[in-house]
Amino acid sequence: NLLVGYENTSYTHGEGSFIVNEVADKLLDYFNFVGYVSNGKHLEYIKAADVFVLPSRTEGAANTLLEAIGLGKCIVATNVGGTPELIENNVTGLLSEQSAEELASCLEKVISDESLRMSITRANKERCNEFSWDRIAKKYIQLYE
Repeated sequence: NLLVGYENTSYTHGEGSFIVNEVADKLLDYFNFVGYVSNGKHLEYIKAADVFVLPSRTEGAANTLLEAIGLGKCIVATNVGGTPELIENNVTGLLSEQSAEELASCLEKVISDESLRMSITRANKERCNEFSWDRIAKKYIQLYE
């Protein structure tokens, strides 16, 4: 069962339009639509997940991606923006091109291959200290010295 968070009940991207309410009824057996969550509650959902998915079409360095790394999650994300700077493909996550088919293939791969999923999870648990405030502060100090 997958949790899906969304901010609006409908949005438009490019030429296509996706209305959550129209497809929600067809997907209820597979997805829980939790809607928008605020005040850090999203961290509870990320922590509970086996796989964190970031299917962005455009992205900088997503805070939620850093949070998923910090929580030691297996990650599947689209290969856009700053994401490949944070995710090493097949090591700290799987990077997908921007197609539903490839994203689904990556998800199927981590869901069906427990060894891969656990390897990615371990790698992110090991590297979460790279993004600690202590380490970041030391890097800033080194930058200004």
